[in-house]
Amino acid sequence: MNKISYKILLQTTLLMLMALSLTGCKDDEATVPTYPVKLRSVGALEQTPVVKTLPAGYVAYNVLYDTPDDANSRIAVYMTQGSGSVSKTGEFRYKEGNEWTSNVGVRDGEDYYVYGFMPAGVATATVTSEGFSGFSEGATVQFTNMAALTTADVCMIVGALGDDNNVDITDASINIQPGKFAYAGKAEDNYMYLLVDHLYAKLDFEFTVDATYNGLRTIKLKQVEVKADDEDLNGKIDATVKLRANNTGANPIESITFTPKTSSTEKTPLMSGEEADYKTLDPVTITKVPGYFTPVSSAELTFEVTSTYDVYDKKGNLVRENCHAANKIAISSLSVGRGRSTVIKMQVVPTYLYQLSEPELDNPTIKTLI
Repeated sequence: MNKISYKILLQTTLLMLMALSLTGCKDDEATVPTYPVKLRSVGALEQTPVVKTLPAGYVAYNVLYDTPDDANSRIAVYMTQGSGSVSKTGEFRYKEGNEWTSNVGVRDGEDYYVYGFMPAGVATATVTSEGFSGFSEGATVQFTNMAALTTADVCMIVGALGDDNNVDITDASINIQPGKFAYAGKAEDNYMYLLVDHLYAKLDFEFTVDATYNGLRTIKLKQVEVKADDEDLNGKIDATVKLRANNTGANPIESITFTPKTSSTEKTPLMSGEEADYKTLDPVTITKVPGYFTPVSSAELTFEVTSTYDVYDKKGNLVRENCHAANKIAISSLSVGRGRSTVIKMQVVPTYLYQLSEPELDNPTIKTLI
């Protein structure tokens, strides 16, 4: 088994800003017409957003995810009301460019409190109101049977803003704040912005190949799997998220409780697929393989990372298939937190650095840059 030492870099919390626009149509299920929501990112994906009033620590969605994928860009939305009822539920789904599709609706002149999470398919969820005043007093989102270690960046809606002035979504005057969930439905010229916060911690593996070795061999990364020593992290959990009352002066998330449901000794694939999905490693350009897990209170977390890759000569001939490198990585719980990313730089190198003979060329290992 090949082992590595590791270097950990910490990033600050990254949050997301999104924008929605409403267009009119008719709800066949009610006599009062509703107006479905159409979601798009702040600024076109090929542009730098000019919104200058983002809360500290937030970034625009299209900056954080320049190429959104269908699985992780579905947003489950609950349009709730002060009476305690959930008026409408649905999803925003990424389509292409900065265009999103939607089956969520609002009614003209009615007040809502906007709650939700992403990705929509990450777990079964229910939302309930707090206090006698219904959803104006806050909400509880209960997740069941959710993976504790996953490829999904699980996030909660923590703020919503309606725009009565119908300004362009890239206008610099927009000032959205976390903790405000209220939105007033209208018949036309509606725009809404969303803030989203992370629930999980992140493992961010950054793969490269040794420059000298890259001149002799080509490495194609095929699969990355992770297994935690804590078996609860390999299984399923339930999660309870309490959101405070509509108030921009407080942290929107009052509490998060993760409850282990099932444990497992199975590995979680962070990257796998057909040959077209293999990643050719480069000495300079980083290949990122992210994974997400529920923050836990253990003093130290240990993960076993198994990487599978093929070795080619520079003529394109396959010389060794399905090489494996299994590495144990220990991370202090002090470096782990909701919305924090632990970056682990991993590099493919020959097994013998002083004299490159054919067997070593064709059987490389993985270490980290120190």
